[in-house]
Amino acid sequence: MKKLSNYSILLFLIFFGCFTNYGNVKSSEGKSIIHTEAYPNGNLKQATTFTNYQGSMVISGKKTFFENGKLRQDIHYSDGKPIQGVEYDENGKSTMWVH
Repeated sequence: MKKLSNYSILLFLIFFGCFTNYGNVKSSEGKSIIHTEAYPNGNLKQATTFTNYQGSMVISGKKTFFENGKLRQDIHYSDGKPIQGVEYDENGKSTMWVH
């Protein structure tokens, strides 16, 4: 649990230390930041990538996971808007494709 706590603190500092105003964050062109969330069991729940677009940080990718660790959704964004993605069931079978 200590490892998760240290990891959470590091992510908190990176995420909030870099963001002065959520949704309107200034960053160097091409820089990306990944925000993660975990289930109580420690497995990854969600990973969201924010990338600099025209001077602001916008979402560029998002992956969500089932509690057992298997991929649930993988969504790609352009200019902060979803452009394509795939959703899986708990057995790993693709159930939906959006483009």
